[in-house]
Amino acid sequence: MKWLFVSAVAALSLAVTTPAWTAPGPLSGQSSRPQSAPYGQGLAQNDHQHQGKQGGGQGVRKGQTVRTNQRQQQQRQQTPKTRPVRTDQRQQLQHQQTPMTRAIRTDQRQQLRRQQTQKTRAVRTNQRQRQQFQRRQTQQNRAVRTNQRQQLQHQQTQRSQRYNWGSYQPGRRPPDWNSHRNFDRGTWQGNEQAQRRYHWNSYQRPSGWYYRRWTYGMILPSFFWGRQYWIDSYWNYGLSDPPYGYVWVRYGDDALLVNVENGDILRVIYGLYD
Repeated sequence: MKWLFVSAVAALSLAVTTPAWTAPGPLSGQSSRPQSAPYGQGLAQNDHQHQGKQGGGQGVRKGQTVRTNQRQQQQRQQTPKTRPVRTDQRQQLQHQQTPMTRAIRTDQRQQLRRQQTQKTRAVRTNQRQRQQFQRRQTQQNRAVRTNQRQQLQHQQTQRSQRYNWGSYQPGRRPPDWNSHRNFDRGTWQGNEQAQRRYHWNSYQRPSGWYYRRWTYGMILPSFFWGRQYWIDSYWNYGLSDPPYGYVWVRYGDDALLVNVENGDILRVIYGLYD
């Protein structure tokens, strides 16, 4: 045990004394082996380098901020100069555009007004032409109506002069018979079908008698050509003026031209009334 303790003490003493042996003396030259820096100095150097790096980064950042500040100052110095230039340019453009736009607008307005005036003129001319056409038509219709009225009045006056049916008696000759009896019977004799049908009341036939088809040259019984069967306004049904002493008589749907003295049938028109 003593031996072990003595050996441990000796090893400890050797370990403590070895650095003193190895360290160079002040008089001795430098050793060929590289000398390592103390631990404290290494830490100090690392801290100095790290601070130098941090300082370099801070310097770069400061340079960037300086540059940005300079740029901002330059922009601020330039903006007051460029703003009036831009405003002047805008005003010049506006001044140049406004006369052009005004001229274009005035031209467009003038064209629209011209088109509208042309349309209104065309409409007015059409209206005037229609009014003139309507006036002409009304004047023509009035003239036609007046002519028709005058013709009817003339025909009625002639009939009233030719026939004095107020003094007529059935079965007797009308006055002035002998002066009008010589007429062309051949131009009147005939049987024909009506080209047009008319509506005129309803036919009241004598009791006990039925319809038969009469022809020219036959004698119509007197109760079929009495005064109530005469067609006074025969011109309204397309019938011509009868010869003197003859009248148009309705028989059913037919019209017969009959002698007022003896009932002689001169002409027959079938299906004149519906």
